[in-house]
Amino acid sequence: MNRLWQPIVLWIALMVPAFALLMADRWLPMAWRKPGQFWWLALLPVLGLFYVWALRRRERVMALFVEARLLPDLASGIAPHWQWLRMGLILLAFTTAVMALARPRWGSETIKTAQSNLDIVLAIDTSKSMLAGDLKPNRLERTKLAVKELKKIAPEDRFAIVPFSGAAFLQCPLTSEEGIFRQNIEAVRVGTIPMEGTSLSRMIETAAEAFVDEPTRQKVLVIFTDGEDHEGEAIEAAKLAKGDGMKIFTVGVGSAAGDVIAVRRCPACTTHNPTDRRNCITCNAHLLDTDYLRDENGDLVQSQLNETLLREIAKAGGGFYLPLRGTQAMATLHKNGLAPLAKSEDTGSVEKEIAREQYRWPLGAAVLLLLAEIFIPTRRRRVSTAAMALATLFVFTPNAEAAWLGLDKLFGKKKNEETKEPAISEEHPHAHRLHYNRGVEKFQAKKYHEAIKHFTEALNAEDLGLQQQSFYNLGNTHFKRGEAEKDIKKRIALWEDSAAHFAAATKLKTRDADAASNLQFVKARLKEEKDKLDKLTTRIPLGTINQLKQQDAVALAIFPPTPKSMPKEPYWRMLVLDEYANGVGSTSASLLAADTGPHRGKHKSHFGGRAPPADEKLNGEWRFHFEPLISRHLPLPGPFESVTLPTRRGYRFNEAALFGHLEELPGKQVRYRVMFPADTRRIAPAALDAPLQTGTPADLKSYPGTTLALNLTKNEMAALNTTVQQVTGSQALSVQKFTEAAIKFLHEHHAYTRDARIPKNSREGDPVLRWLRSETPGHCEYFAYSFQLMARAAGHPTRFIGGLAGAEFSQKEKRHVAKLSDLHAWNEIFDGTKWVRVDPTPPEQNQQQGEGEGEPQQPQDPSGGQGEGQQPKGQEPQQDPQLDDSGEEDLIDDGGEDGEETKLTPAEARELLEAARDQEKPLIFSPDKDQLTNKRMPEIRRRKNW
Repeated sequence: MNRLWQPIVLWIALMVPAFALLMADRWLPMAWRKPGQFWWLALLPVLGLFYVWALRRRERVMALFVEARLLPDLASGIAPHWQWLRMGLILLAFTTAVMALARPRWGSETIKTAQSNLDIVLAIDTSKSMLAGDLKPNRLERTKLAVKELKKIAPEDRFAIVPFSGAAFLQCPLTSEEGIFRQNIEAVRVGTIPMEGTSLSRMIETAAEAFVDEPTRQKVLVIFTDGEDHEGEAIEAAKLAKGDGMKIFTVGVGSAAGDVIAVRRCPACTTHNPTDRRNCITCNAHLLDTDYLRDENGDLVQSQLNETLLREIAKAGGGFYLPLRGTQAMATLHKNGLAPLAKSEDTGSVEKEIAREQYRWPLGAAVLLLLAEIFIPTRRRRVSTAAMALATLFVFTPNAEAAWLGLDKLFGKKKNEETKEPAISEEHPHAHRLHYNRGVEKFQAKKYHEAIKHFTEALNAEDLGLQQQSFYNLGNTHFKRGEAEKDIKKRIALWEDSAAHFAAATKLKTRDADAASNLQFVKARLKEEKDKLDKLTTRIPLGTINQLKQQDAVALAIFPPTPKSMPKEPYWRMLVLDEYANGVGSTSASLLAADTGPHRGKHKSHFGGRAPPADEKLNGEWRFHFEPLISRHLPLPGPFESVTLPTRRGYRFNEAALFGHLEELPGKQVRYRVMFPADTRRIAPAALDAPLQTGTPADLKSYPGTTLALNLTKNEMAALNTTVQQVTGSQALSVQKFTEAAIKFLHEHHAYTRDARIPKNSREGDPVLRWLRSETPGHCEYFAYSFQLMARAAGHPTRFIGGLAGAEFSQKEKRHVAKLSDLHAWNEIFDGTKWVRVDPTPPEQNQQQGEGEGEPQQPQDPSGGQGEGQQPKGQEPQQDPQLDDSGEEDLIDDGGEDGEETKLTPAEARELLEAARDQEKPLIFSPDKDQLTNKRMPEIRRRKNW
């Protein structure tokens, strides 16, 4: 041991060839794919010093028990040189293993990938009209979501991207690489092309130049636009393109009613930016408040979908027109338009030459070095020759799985699928660990339903580490189920469960980067899916409520304290819109500024600080179950004493206008209870309504002045005043008299229908005003907006109310329910002392009076009494049990009101466990990633059987 130069020489002799190989890429045709792995070699000196220290320590320990003169005789069976050789082989094996991690590559191989014969150019309109909000979040963003979906449906086709407005250019050439395609799609924005206007003909010419001249390939142009064309040569250009072998499909982006264009103007460079930006796209200057695009005369610009032109272009180009509505638009385009063009005999494959991975050679060398170390004389156990052969076979076999199957056949073993799985006894001391292991096996076999059952059983373990892993794997499992789900609402529900389980995993282990990353990723995917849905927000373009009410699904379940407590004509307020412009109602920023919160759990409103008369209170506790994916705004019966929601859901409440909303669109049913609600026939004014009582002039740009504002042009104001004079007989009427006259006028000139159409006599001007001055039937939104225009023109403050009207007792479910078909719009008018509910909508023509959407009677006398609901004999609504935070809520908890993140205690972990038992929960992902983190695939960890 005194001659240290001998082991040093030995180590150098062993390590020099290895380090020479590390530098081989400088003079040999090879490369390292992950050279950063070489930092692991910094551990070599540490391992060598540790081995020297261990040998020295063993000698000192032996010297304590044996005299120095006897040591050579007692240790004669151990050669020191062999020990140093063993250490050298271990270090050399470590070095070669690091080389395998660095992924050496030399040589090349050719791979074939399937490719369709379709070349598709996607032309995307980037004019300012694409900022209109009739599609959520706006037309351009909805188009980008649709384009990504089309690429996902047809991954083998080649796509190109051509943005256009006044001009057009090829932004992304034809490619089948999804990463490049998605990167270019995200770069498309309004203002990409500085030339204003919309030229469809120039776009078609630019798209024709993007195709390659190959007779075997099909040329397809898909145009995403709202149909505005400032040159009028698009049809001729489409005919010429068809003659060159191009097929054209048009996708209409927008609605027939149209919408105003909300923008944020840059004060520095006058660029128009989307409303969701805070800094300018061009110069990064701070943006002003949201404004609407106006023409040269100062009138609001309303962009409408020109379906007629788009149909003609598609017909001239040999394709068809398709509106961008619902969740199946792109699937329909691919099935009926694109897929029939790609014939199976025309499809081929693309050959790509890539560097050949050679990591097996250094990995095999590491295994052989470790096996050689075993045979050096030592007191350690030895492995059999059969074990060495098995390890060598596994390393050098390209398909290790096939090798194992071959060994199974060699030894006559049955496949796992043919063997019956033994049941897991709940009395087994490690039953939870066995359930976890079984869940991993089912997950890897893609049997997700069975995996969920086993992972849920594993949550019963007292071990918080095992609970955390089970929550994490439940998140992965629910996400995989959601990916395979075609129904968007079911997919959202599964991903909500996935997110909740990831959130629980991060609570149990705050430093779990994978769980946190997956949580953010799933949240981003959830937002994308929710943006595709039609929902009620604080901005209601004309037709939104009517479109949702075409469905007949249950929206709200109501549990009154007694069967007789239900009013005959209940109204459940959700939205209060005080602003109006060009057929779009919205809640003003000044009214939203009066929101309080976020609240969690119970909130005492005290009737908004203004107690109603005793005869208007609906005594007792009312319970509600609100269905998911409809709106963030909760249906409420009116003013109330207090409201209670599960503590995991943050919400805000507006005491001035008496409406509340959740922090985010719920993906699961929301249960809440209201104490002592009051009827909404009369609502006392709030402190913000003081200018309306005193007659003080109010700013029409802030509440409550917004309840009198009329965003109309001079010509439109003149037309509206003429109609109001016709209604009032040019007299100054009281609020009650005016209400009666306005409703009578509306019912005499307009019938109710759910299939309303804007009159086509003129495409200019406010759409509601055009409808009001016609004899066209309409739905509730037309009547409510029309009454609002007439009342404001007459000087009466009025606001638009959206929500649910009505409730039926379901004998099947033993509860009162309001369906989506009960969605309704009505008004509240200020009579000088209070807000009075007014429902100007008549009943449907095929129904008896009192059975329609609106109230059948004239506006109610404020002194009227409260009715009692009708119940079937012998039937009472089933009372809902006490509200349980874990019964319907997900597992996501963003911390307390102060936003601080806390680690779960064992008691909180048990609470999460109980919530998971009640219903399945979801998982989540991060915005900076495009796929779920899977680098930490769960491994089966088995306890030793002592």
